[in-house]
Amino acid sequence: MPLLEPLLPLHQAQQAGGAELSPDLINDFRAAAHAAHRSAVIPLYGPPADGIAVTEHTATRTDGPEVAVRVYRPRADEVLPGYLYLHGGGFWAGEAELFDVPCGRIARDAHCVVISVDYGLAPENPFPGPVDDCYAALLWVHANAAQLGVDADRIALGGASAGGGLAAAVARLARDNHGPEILLQVLEVPAVDLRPESLVRIDPEGAPLQVDGMAQAADLYIRPPHRADDPLASPGLAADLQGLPPALVMTAEYDPLRAGGEHYARRLEAAGVPVTHHLWLGQLHGSQRFETLIPEPAARYHAIVVEALAGALHPCAAEAGR
Repeated sequence: MPLLEPLLPLHQAQQAGGAELSPDLINDFRAAAHAAHRSAVIPLYGPPADGIAVTEHTATRTDGPEVAVRVYRPRADEVLPGYLYLHGGGFWAGEAELFDVPCGRIARDAHCVVISVDYGLAPENPFPGPVDDCYAALLWVHANAAQLGVDADRIALGGASAGGGLAAAVARLARDNHGPEILLQVLEVPAVDLRPESLVRIDPEGAPLQVDGMAQAADLYIRPPHRADDPLASPGLAADLQGLPPALVMTAEYDPLRAGGEHYARRLEAAGVPVTHHLWLGQLHGSQRFETLIPEPAARYHAIVVEALAGALHPCAAEAGR
C-alpha cells in the first residue's frame, strides 16, 4: 500500500541521507543523533506513562566491563515478571534514557519490570561486544531477580532494530548455555541479517531505498576478522533455530531490514518455534510507535506487543481472560 501520508516528510528526510559515518568523528555523530532523537523523535511517542518508578543500576560481571541498566517498574509491591529491552541505534548510537516513553508504557501496560540495557556501542565496542554485554545483563537480571522484585522464572527479551538483532542473538546464547529461560522474544523491525545484499528494498515511489546509513553502521559494528555472516552478528543466518523461545516479529513495508526479518520469521516457524509475524503496511523503519503522527496504527502496534508480553509473562491471567 502507499506510504502513510503523515510519514512522507520523515521518508523524505531519510532519503536525503547525511554525511558518511566516520569512526574518527563518531562522538560528534553520536551527539548529533542523540540530540535529534530528543528534539524530533521523543515527541512523536506521545506522553510518558504515569506511575512508573525509574532507577539506574550497574550489572557487574567477571568477564568484562560493567553494563549500565535502566529499570522501569510499576508502583506495585508484588514480584513481577521481567522484560529485558535492547534499544536500537545502528549499533553505534542510542542510550536507554532515549527510550523512556516506550519502556515506561510497556512496564505499565504489560505489568512487568522493564530492564533497558546500555550496551557498549561501536566502533569503540564492536561485535561481539554488544552481544556479550546484553547476555551479561540477562545473567545479572536473573541472578539479582529478588533484589529487583522480578520473578526469575518469568523473563522475556526483546528489542528494536539493532536491539532486535541483539535480542535474537542473546536468545540463542541463552538456549546454547542452558539458560536463563526466555519465555518470549519480541523482535521489532530487527537487524538479523547484516550482509549488504540483504538491505535492498523498494521505496513507495519505486526507487531503491537509501541503505547507505545501515551499511555504514554494519561496517562500524563488524570489524575484521569478524564477518557479517557470523550467526551471532546476523542471527537470521544461524544454522540451527530449534528450541528458541516463541517470537513476535514486527516488520515494516518500506524498511531495508524487512527481508531479513521476514526470512527469519519463516525460518523460526520452519524450525518449530511458535511465531507471530506482523507486517506493518505503509510504514517505514522505526515509525511504528509514532503516536502523534499515526495514532491508530501506533496504538495497535503497542497493544500487540503488550498482549504478547502479557500472554507470555502472565499466562494465568491471559487464560482467565479468554
